[in-house]
Amino acid sequence: WPEAEVGVVKGDRDERDRQVVLASVQTIARKRRQLQPVYKTIVVDECHHVCADSYLEALSAAGCYEPGVLTIGYTATPERTDKKSLGSFFEKIVYRRSMLEMMQSGYLCDMRAKQVSLAVDLADVKVSRGDYQEAALGRAMHAAGAPALVAKAYAEFGAPRKAICYVPPVEIAREVLDELRRLAVHAAHVWGEQDLAERRQVL
Repeated sequence: WPEAEVGVVKGDRDERDRQVVLASVQTIARKRRQLQPVYKTIVVDECHHVCADSYLEALSAAGCYEPGVLTIGYTATPERTDKKSLGSFFEKIVYRRSMLEMMQSGYLCDMRAKQVSLAVDLADVKVSRGDYQEAALGRAMHAAGAPALVAKAYAEFGAPRKAICYVPPVEIAREVLDELRRLAVHAAHVWGEQDLAERRQVL
């Protein structure tokens, strides 16, 4: 629809009178920024989050439950860690592809796994919202020598191929970077608060 008028609702922009309106849930969850129920189609990206109160309130205000309004959700991760069902919001799954199907179709790379054992004690690491608390997890990973083990495993099994290593929290990621460099692996570090231009350049 190349001729469509597209508006954005964020910051000082409030272009909600356009034919297509883009907004984050974080913005329209605020009472003064909520969208009005005037839309005929509502598309929800990362829709596995719809069970959260902020999503439910924002989408309800936009008219998702109104007759004649089509609400479509997209997600690559339809399973929630808290086991809440998306069926309380969506009527049915109209299209799905498994990882295996996507690999066989050439959209995803095939997967080969190597498991590296780590003697980490998680007894004192509390779980919050289905995931480990980062600060406590970081302390446990540091105590178990995880950064050196991660770097050694990459040097043994991954090099010289390019790789992205996801490590929580940021402090442990920095330690992994130091260990990789100690093994003469050319590596760099990106994190959430980093300048966006710098992050893109590093990647």
